[in-house]
Amino acid sequence: MTGANVKSVWSVPGYIPALIAVAASFGSWAMLLPVIPVAVLDSSGSPALAGASTGVFMVATVITQLFMPRLLRRFTYRSAIAVSAVLLGVPALLLSVSMSPAMVFVVSIIRGMGFGAMTVSEAAIIPELVPRRLLGKATGIFGASGGLAQMLTLPVGLAVAEHFGYFPVWILALIVAAVGGLACLWIPALKGAPAEPQVRGAVAGWMVLVLPALALVLMSGAYSLISNFLPAAIRASGVAETAALGGIVLAVVNLAVMFARLASGAIADRRGAPGALMIPAHVFGAVGMAGFAWCLYADSAPAWIVAAAFVYGIGFGLVQNESLLSLYHRCPPSQMSRAAAVWNISFDGGQAAGSFLFGLLIVGIGAPWSFAVGGVILLLGLIGAVADYARRPN
Repeated sequence: MTGANVKSVWSVPGYIPALIAVAASFGSWAMLLPVIPVAVLDSSGSPALAGASTGVFMVATVITQLFMPRLLRRFTYRSAIAVSAVLLGVPALLLSVSMSPAMVFVVSIIRGMGFGAMTVSEAAIIPELVPRRLLGKATGIFGASGGLAQMLTLPVGLAVAEHFGYFPVWILALIVAAVGGLACLWIPALKGAPAEPQVRGAVAGWMVLVLPALALVLMSGAYSLISNFLPAAIRASGVAETAALGGIVLAVVNLAVMFARLASGAIADRRGAPGALMIPAHVFGAVGMAGFAWCLYADSAPAWIVAAAFVYGIGFGLVQNESLLSLYHRCPPSQMSRAAAVWNISFDGGQAAGSFLFGLLIVGIGAPWSFAVGGVILLLGLIGAVADYARRPN
């Protein structure tokens, strides 16, 4: 880890290469995220297969994340990130050979393993490279770079496929992933520290790690409602004639998330500890969800939908950074990879659970009331945020 003489995260050895590697990996993942399901449908695959391709990907991601803390004690972070770049970029080429269900599932599983390895490795390497006093800013920049990569590459894949076909998309995703793999050459060869029997703060141990993770689960579950169902709900409600506004809403959420993560990290560094913004984060998230519910119910102007997206995105970004920093600060050095795994599993698991829960709710009570329920859930999450804040010594 760097010494006390380091003045900025940008001067930390290996930080910029790690940043490039992570942004490229996120870019390669995001580029293919909407393309593969569309490619399945265009090759006469069923909607069920198209949806299952993403579901299988997420299952493989979470399972891989469970094993990463142990693997990162045996292999270096840079080797894990490099391998994840290969697993994210190369397998999609197989889809140019066949779009059969078996091939689609094989590609989804392999890429899911790569995404699981990448997400834990990139989160775990930050506290290994960066001094704790700069950790807030470092995590904020990492989060913002990943979000920016997604914003840039999400529309690119579909645009290239529409004009040039799918094979160029597979090649382009491979090139982006290769950039991340090459950047790993300049990342220090660090491994996770040997395991210790317990994390610090064993007293009330469930509260130490579970409450920050729970906050992320609830907020990412609400995001699954936005990402999966809001575009169609906008069109059905009459707010807009097409679902295109949904794409703008998702972009605004990501923009707000990047802004909030950078601000949260800077504030945490100034205070010397995270957690001060977790309570307002829940309020922002709940207000944003309530705004969506009202706009869909009252057929409000599209500008109000965009405003609700920005407010929710602020809350989502604050929770992302505050929860990650809280896990870092509550774990000893030997548990950094475990903290990263807990954070990523909470993020991805929350989206998976939210997709299932809100899918059922929308069928039963409709989109406006489902968004209202999402807001109530985030308000209930305030109980955990207040309890977590109250238990802190300072």
